[in-house]
Amino acid sequence: MDQVPQSAARGLLWAVAPLVTIGFATPFTFLWAAFWRRSWWLALSGLLYATSMAAWLLIGNATGTVSGIWAVVMVLGLFVSWLGGTLHAFTVRKKVFGPACPFERARLLRREARALADRNPGRARRLGVGRPDLGLRFDDGGLVDMNHAPAIVLRTVPGMTPDLIERVLEARSRTVTFTSAEDLSDLLELPVTLNDELSEYGVYLP
Repeated sequence: MDQVPQSAARGLLWAVAPLVTIGFATPFTFLWAAFWRRSWWLALSGLLYATSMAAWLLIGNATGTVSGIWAVVMVLGLFVSWLGGTLHAFTVRKKVFGPACPFERARLLRREARALADRNPGRARRLGVGRPDLGLRFDDGGLVDMNHAPAIVLRTVPGMTPDLIERVLEARSRTVTFTSAEDLSDLLELPVTLNDELSEYGVYLP
C-alpha cells in the first residue's frame, strides 16, 4: 500500500513515547489508551506504571544514600516503567489503535482515504481511490468515486438503484462534476434517505 494509514503512524508515536521520555510518559499513555478503549486492564497497567515511576522518584529524592532493597526498588521502578512500558506499548499498540471490528476498520480507511482526496486529489486519483475497477492496491475501505467510477462500481453504494445509477451516468455525460453528496443529491433530486450512504461511501474527485 502506498500510504501508511494515519492510525498506524499514531500508534507508533504512542508506543515510542515511553522510550523517549525514559518512562515518564508511560502511565499517561496507558491511562489515555484505557479511556480511549474503555479497557480496565489498560487502566490497571497505567496505574502499575504510575506506581513504578512514583517509587523511583520518591526513593531517588529521599535524603541520604539509597542502598540495599530500596536501591533495588528504585532501579526496578525506573526500568519497569521505561523499558517494560515500551515493550508493553509495542505489544498492544495494534489492539489499541486497530479498529474493534472489520466494519470499523473499513470506516476508518474510508475516512482516511477521503481526507487524502480532499488534501491531494491528484494523488488520490493515482492511487485509485474510489476506483476498485482499476485493480490498484490502495485500500480505501470501499469508497466509490461518484464522478468517474463505472456503473458496476456505483452499484456497490447502498441504495443506488439502476435508475439512480443511470441518472448519475447521464449527468456525467453532460460533463457535470459532483462536489459532494449534497450537491449530487440536489442536482439529481435523489431521495433524501440516500444522503447518508452517499456521504459514507462516496468520494467526489474532480
